[in-house]
Amino acid sequence: MGRWLGRKHFANRRARVRPRTGSLGIRYRTQSGRVTMPDNQTRSQKPKKSPANWALARLWLLLTQPPASLTDLREKKYARLVASLTLALTLILPISFLIGRDSPNFGGPQDVVRLFLFISVLVSYALSRTPFYKISAYLTVFLLSIFSYIFVLVNSTHTSEDLLAAIVTLIPISLGITAALLPPAGVFSVALLHLVALNLLPLSEPGLNPQFAAAFSGGAFSLGVLLTIVSAYRNNTEKEIIENLESSNAEINGIRATLEERVEERSEELNRRSTQLEAAAQVARSAAEVRDLNELLTNVVWQITERFGFYHAGIFLADANGQFVVLQAASSDGGQRMVKRGHRLEVGRQGIVGYAAYQKRPRIAQNVGADATFFNNPDLPLTRSEIALPLEVQNRLIGVLDIQSDKDHAFTNDDIYSLQAMADQIALAIENARLIQESQNVVTQLQALGAESTATAWREHISNAPKGFSYSTTGATTISPDQPPADQEEGVHTLKVSLVLRGKKIGDILLRRKPNEKPWGQAEQEMAERISAQVALAVENARLLEETQRRAIREQTLNDLSARFSRSLDVEALLQSAARELQRLPQVSTVSVVVSPAESEETAQQKA
Repeated sequence: MGRWLGRKHFANRRARVRPRTGSLGIRYRTQSGRVTMPDNQTRSQKPKKSPANWALARLWLLLTQPPASLTDLREKKYARLVASLTLALTLILPISFLIGRDSPNFGGPQDVVRLFLFISVLVSYALSRTPFYKISAYLTVFLLSIFSYIFVLVNSTHTSEDLLAAIVTLIPISLGITAALLPPAGVFSVALLHLVALNLLPLSEPGLNPQFAAAFSGGAFSLGVLLTIVSAYRNNTEKEIIENLESSNAEINGIRATLEERVEERSEELNRRSTQLEAAAQVARSAAEVRDLNELLTNVVWQITERFGFYHAGIFLADANGQFVVLQAASSDGGQRMVKRGHRLEVGRQGIVGYAAYQKRPRIAQNVGADATFFNNPDLPLTRSEIALPLEVQNRLIGVLDIQSDKDHAFTNDDIYSLQAMADQIALAIENARLIQESQNVVTQLQALGAESTATAWREHISNAPKGFSYSTTGATTISPDQPPADQEEGVHTLKVSLVLRGKKIGDILLRRKPNEKPWGQAEQEMAERISAQVALAVENARLLEETQRRAIREQTLNDLSARFSRSLDVEALLQSAARELQRLPQVSTVSVVVSPAESEETAQQKA
C-alpha cells in the first residue's frame, strides 16, 4: 500500500512540474508554480477595435458596398475594389491639393489639372456604385494615364529634373492601378501604350533627353509586363479559390438540401407514425367499448378503413379445429360479398392470410403481383399491397387482421409495430367479447333451466293442492279445479295480473269490482304488477321452505330408522321392525319385506 502511494505521489509531482508549451514552444515555471513566458514570447491576442476604428470600418464598407443587383461573388469583390480605389483617389487628390498650396506655383495649370482629375475621379466613383462599375474601372485607368501626361505637359519649368520626377511618380502609379482594375490583357495594352507615349514624349518636350525617355519607357514596359504576369497569376489564383469556394458552397448547399430532405422525410415519417399510433389507439379504444362480437368486428374494420385510409380491411377468425380462418367482417363491398359467401382460407396454404396464420407473425406484400403467396381475389381487384397481422391471445391464434391498399409499397416494416399493437388490442377485445357472449349464453341456459325446474316444481306442488283462493268481504274460499275462471264473468270489472317467476308463469291474481264501480286504472294496474312480483317471490319462498321442511323430516325419519335397525341383531326381528316402520309412512297400506339373494353366475351355470 505504501509503495503504491509512493508511486502515485511521484506521478502527481512529475505531472505538476511538467512544462507546458505554448504557441512558441517555450515556457518557464517559477518557484510558486506559475507559468511565465518571456516578453518576446507572449501570446498573440487579437487586438480589440476601438469604437472610432470600428465606426470608420463600417463607414468604409458602407461607402464601397457593391450594387444590390450583383449576386456573383467575383463580381461583387471586383465592384468593391473599383469603389475602394476610386474613393481613395477621391480622398487623396484634395489632400495633395492642400499640401501643395504653399508652393510658389500654387494655382497654376497643374492645380487646374488636379481639379479636373478630382472631378473625373468623383464621377468614376459614382459610377462604381452602380451596375456600370466596369465602365468606372476603365474610365479611372484612362483618366490616370491621360492626366499623367497632361500633368507633365503643363509643367511650367519644363526642366529635365521636373519631367523626370513627374514621369517616375505618375507612370508607375498609373500602371499599378491599371493592374488592380483591368484584366491581364488590359494591363499589357496600357503598358504598351506607355511605351509608345514615352518614346514620343521628347518630341513635344525638347528638354527631355530621348535616351532617358527610351530607357524609362523600357523600364515602364517591363514593369507593365511584370504586372501583367502578376495580374494573370492573381486572377487565376482568385478564380481557383472562388471556384473551390463555390464548389464547397455547392457541396454544402447540396448537403443542406439533402439534410433538409431527410429532415422533412423524417418529419413526415414521424407524423405518419404519430397518426398511425393515434388511429390505432382510437380503433383499440373503440373496440374495447363494444361487447357484442358481430358489432365489434364490423366496427373495427370500418374504423381501420376510415382512420388509416386503406382500401380494404377484414377480420378472419379461426374455426374450432384451427384448420381454416373464416372471414367474419369486411369494410369493402367485395369483402362483404365474401362474408356472405362464407369465404375461408386454409391455414398455411392459401394466401398471405393463411401464411400469417400458420407462422403466427405479420406478413407484408409490397407488390402483390410479385408475391408468390398472394391470393388473387376477383372480389378485390384494386389491391396492390397487403399486410396480414395475426390475432393472438395467450399465444393462441384466434384470427387474422387483413389490411389491403390500392397503392404499391403502402406498408413499411415500421408499420408492423403500430399495426401489430393495434391487432393485439383487437384480439383482446374479440376474446373478451367472446367470453362475455359465452357467459351470457350460459346465464341464459341456467335461467331457462331454473325457470323450467321452477315450473315443474310448481306443477308437482299444486297437483295435490287447491287451485287457488278467493278473498272477499265474506272471507276466503277455495277455488276448485272445475270452477270457471273469474275473468269470464260478465258485468264485472276484472284486472288480471300474472304471477311470473324466473320467466315462467306460475299463476294469476284476479281483482274484481262491481259493475257500478269505476274500472281499473293504469296506476292501479302498475301497483298490482309490482305486488304480483312480490307475491311470486313470497310464494316461491314459502314453497322452498315447505320443501325444505319435508326434506328435513324425510332425512330425520331415515336417521331414526337407521338407528332402530342398528339396535336389532336378529335378522327376523330386524325385518319385522323394518316392515312396521315403513307401514307408518303416509299413504302406505301394506309393506312386504322379502329376502331373496340373487344367484351367482357359477350357480346358474351349475343348475343349467
